Amino acid sequence: LRDLRARVIRTIGEPRVRFREDPVRILRAVKFAGRLGFTIEPETFAAMTETAGDLVRAAPPRLLEEILRLLRSGHALDSFQLLRDVGALKPLLPIVAEFLATASHQRRVAFWRLLEALDDKVHHGHVPSNGVLLGVLCVGAVLDGHERRPERSAASLTEDLLGPLAAALRLPRRDSGCLKRICGVQHRFVQADDHRRFRAESFVRGPYFAEALELFELRVAAGEKLPGDDPTTATSTQRALRSRPVRSSATGSWATGSWARVVIAPSTTAPSSVLRLRMRAAEPANAAGDVGGGGAAAAVNVMRPTHCTAKPPQPAPLPTATRISRTARRMRSWS
Repeated sequence: LRDLRARVIRTIGEPRVRFREDPVRILRAVKFAGRLGFTIEPETFAAMTETAGDLVRAAPPRLLEEILRLLRSGHALDSFQLLRDVGALKPLLPIVAEFLATASHQRRVAFWRLLEALDDKVHHGHVPSNGVLLGVLCVGAVLDGHERRPERSAASLTEDLLGPLAAALRLPRRDSGCLKRICGVQHRFVQADDHRRFRAESFVRGPYFAEALELFELRVAAGEKLPGDDPTTATSTQRALRSRPVRSSATGSWATGSWARVVIAPSTTAPSSVLRLRMRAAEPANAAGDVGGGGAAAAVNVMRPTHCTAKPPQPAPLPTATRISRTARRMRSWS
């Protein structure tokens, strides 16, 4: 009770022994510290720093589940800053640790602000899919690598950067494919119309587009400075999006009757007219695509994916005797 009143987290028994027994306890201590706003007792913190390298011995599925829990908690910013402080990012997420060690100050600030934007989204009641959650951690490294090596294709560079991470964490194939795709296409949202070999219609109809758009929305909500000052930068994507329903790869469902307006317009608060993407529930725009009839920004109608829990009607189950007879016929045909 004394530690509870003092808002302190400490282990029961010798901290180094406890963390050597199960290194995943380091992540659980970080989870409770971030969620409850508690401080970690100095001896426990020193033991976490000393034993952080033992995380490589833990089972990958356990590590993945703890990482996702931290991202879903609504306190990802505090939790991952604490993981950085105890040196747990390097054995846990090497690509993120290397990115934070070598990236520019602007990139590092954008990384932490993106986690803050994710926390805000979770606090408002929406938890993204696993691919988007992991994309929040990895997109900065992918974009930074694309800037450093522009001669490489985005797809091959993303595979080189995220392939080892997906294999180390034993990511399911669906989550791995989603993560690589949405991180590798982020530059498309601000790509100029005259870029060769880019077809906006194919991009919009490509796999995991809804998740890629959600990640881009988080980047914009985080205040990330996007390349380009001309509002026509993404006009081809706008045209391709117009009046097209978006299907969520996470749920496989189409939005029905729930419209959102994607507005791409110059920022009124930033010193330069950086493109901003704002998602808000609204009725479909008028025929001219104007917002409020003013014509100052271009609006496109997009069916947002709705994460509905309702399932389509299922056929009534067959009587037991019918099921048994059908199974018997199949077995006879196999023999």
